[in-house]
Amino acid sequence: MFEIILVGIVSAVMLILPLLLDGLERKVKATIQTRIGPPVTQTLYDFLKLMGKEVKPFTGSALATYMVLLTLILQLSSLIALNYFIIVERSFQILFTGLALFLVAQASSTMTPLLVPNPFSQIGGYREVVVSLVNEFTMIISVGVISFILGGGATFPYTYIGLLSAMITLFVTSYVSTGRPPFDIAEAEVELASGVFVEFSGPLLAAYVYASLTRRLLAKMVPLAIILQALTSPGLLAPLILLPLIIVMWVIYGVAATVVGRTRIDLAPASLLKLYIPLITLSITGLLIGVYYA
Repeated sequence: MFEIILVGIVSAVMLILPLLLDGLERKVKATIQTRIGPPVTQTLYDFLKLMGKEVKPFTGSALATYMVLLTLILQLSSLIALNYFIIVERSFQILFTGLALFLVAQASSTMTPLLVPNPFSQIGGYREVVVSLVNEFTMIISVGVISFILGGGATFPYTYIGLLSAMITLFVTSYVSTGRPPFDIAEAEVELASGVFVEFSGPLLAAYVYASLTRRLLAKMVPLAIILQALTSPGLLAPLILLPLIIVMWVIYGVAATVVGRTRIDLAPASLLKLYIPLITLSITGLLIGVYYA
């Protein structure tokens, strides 16, 4: 019973983290660029301010609102499942449940711009769909390879070369899932003209932005959950280690997003494939060698 309550408490704390950590990332970026930047609480303040504004309806706003709410519900379910895996039961079925909920939530978020009757929003949505198709498939494969190796399916030394390759792949897919440069190509049309950030307003815009930030949190939790599974036991210690790791990882991703440039729209998916194919090939090869010699 205590562990279930702990899962609820940790999940509740993590619901606030995206708003604070985004403010921290903005502060870190400003420091790197020798600016003062906004306070750490600025994103939280913006969220609360938007929640008090009026929603301006548009054609298809009801369906868009439904998709945003569906995304938030799926993200909350994924967050609870991942915390349950970390704190209560180290079952890879639970891990894959959390991963599946996260990927469905990401698909729901990706589809939302396509429901807005704005050509710029739809163009951005199609771009994000292409990147997601490449990235999500690779994430599933890497998690599967890691789970099989850590689950004892293969123990030959060469297998751990495949494990290292799969972990590198998982962290790369995690970064891409956060929508940071150079894979933020869906945002280009917003800066140039318009998109969901113009069509959405008030609480709907606040919920959409919050869902985007929560996606960044969950993208980091997936690889961290696997690392904690290998290094810690279920219980109170695991979330106490998890929270600082999320903060550190968020800052690292923020620094990486600041120092890298954007990629061309037509090069991003191809660049990912060129990176993922050798990494996944090495991972699966190491796994097959381990299975053969086991």
